[in-house]
Amino acid sequence: MDVEGGELDVLIGASRLLESSRPIVAFECGAASFLGYHRAPEKIFNIFSALEYQIFSITGDRMFDSGFFSNASYAQNYWDYIALPAGKEDLARFLNNE
Repeated sequence: MDVEGGELDVLIGASRLLESSRPIVAFECGAASFLGYHRAPEKIFNIFSALEYQIFSITGDRMFDSGFFSNASYAQNYWDYIALPAGKEDLARFLNNE
C-alpha cells in the first residue's frame, strides 16, 4: 500500500476486509508523506494491533508498540513496513535483518 500519506484512511476503510481475509499488508509510512494527512502514525499501529497484526520494518525489526512505531515513522528510520496477522508472524524471518 503506497498512497502517499493516506494509509490511515485506507486502513479505516479496509478494516472489515483485514478482519475477515487476514491478508499480509505491505505499506509505507513516513512523516514526509503522512503529515499532509494526519499527525498520528500511532493510529495506524493501533488499527493493526486491534486486528491482531504485528508490524515489522522491511528489514525485520519488530515495532513493539505504538510509541516505537510512531518514533520510527517520524524519524523515517524505515519507509516500508509489513503487517502480519496473528498466526503468520513466523514469516517475519524472511525479512532481511541486516
